[in-house]
Amino acid sequence: VRLNSTVRLLLRRWLSRQLPAGMLFLDKQPIFPTPAKSSWLQSVIPGPYTTMRTIDDTQIVEFGKHIQRLVKAGKTLIDQIRDGKDTFNRSLPSQEIESIVTDERKLSQIILQHLAAGLCSELTSEKPTEISTVPEQVKAEDSFNDAVTIDNTQQVKEKRITVLLNWGSTTQPDYCSPVEDSETDFHVWVYIENLSSTQKDPVHVIVRRRPPEARMYEGKDSKWVIQRQKLEAEKGRANEVVLVDEGGLVLEGTQSNFFVVIDGEVWTADETMVLGGTIREIVIRVCKQENILFRLHPPHIASHRQWQGAFLTSTSRLVLPISSMEVYSDCLECNSNLSGHFSLDGNCEVVSHIQKNATLAQFIRLILAVKHPKEPQFKFAIYP
Repeated sequence: VRLNSTVRLLLRRWLSRQLPAGMLFLDKQPIFPTPAKSSWLQSVIPGPYTTMRTIDDTQIVEFGKHIQRLVKAGKTLIDQIRDGKDTFNRSLPSQEIESIVTDERKLSQIILQHLAAGLCSELTSEKPTEISTVPEQVKAEDSFNDAVTIDNTQQVKEKRITVLLNWGSTTQPDYCSPVEDSETDFHVWVYIENLSSTQKDPVHVIVRRRPPEARMYEGKDSKWVIQRQKLEAEKGRANEVVLVDEGGLVLEGTQSNFFVVIDGEVWTADETMVLGGTIREIVIRVCKQENILFRLHPPHIASHRQWQGAFLTSTSRLVLPISSMEVYSDCLECNSNLSGHFSLDGNCEVVSHIQKNATLAQFIRLILAVKHPKEPQFKFAIYP
């Protein structure tokens, strides 16, 4: 999916600005004052959501993956509602809404329109720009540098963009409906914020039993933001809470993907067990590019003494090494001797190599090489 030239200009101007703490749009209209992101997510009817990040302030990384994530979450939620299994008692969407939420092409166009409307409302008085789905050809010699270059006189920050979809109502009294006089029950929320500088130093994590409601592999539903509050409150100085299933397999963090290195081979759970993040996908590509052994299987917590290194990936963290972990006894029912505090090599050679090669500029080149192996021409795009 590619943008026409007007939206290209707006995107570049918009993403290169210094934003306040956050900006929230509902159905293409800005919300003032802007609430804190956590307060917003916890106060509106939960629904499928995803969090994107910009790269070099001109593109959104793996846009297509985010659309797939929204569709997967939408299908899962609708099935749960039909089967009477939705713990939040949300209403079933109309056939029209369902046809949008479960169709990647339709949903992609709508999300792009909402992004474009947000740009126009902030920067111009023009009518929201239409999105072109016709591939825009850009000459190779003009491509890469032109696309990633911004005004060097300004200090800019990468952006994090969260998109949430919801509809109808819920019997839960704590959640407000978006707009009382809205013409439709379907709503698109867009929250934009500056990303803080990416941390690179190794971090401490907590490892504990996954609660039954943590089923992220079924799709990303914002109800998890509410359900994980207890885990977040307990993590203290830890950067993340890493979750282990009932069999002792280490799966993912509450907001990240998890990797370990055993005998020079990188291990991580496959997407039938976890929600595959966009940075996780790029790390897999880096491993293939760098000929690093890779296994799509979660490590067992009992093997942690064999881990040469471990790291997290997420939109905000990118690749973040782990230097220590606190293993809770609730994920080791059969062997309490494995619980406690353990150190890891935060400077593991394999992890450091992945982190070094997983820079933002190299992400772009790697994606282009995968998509255009013979003619790696750059086309300004929200990937893919």
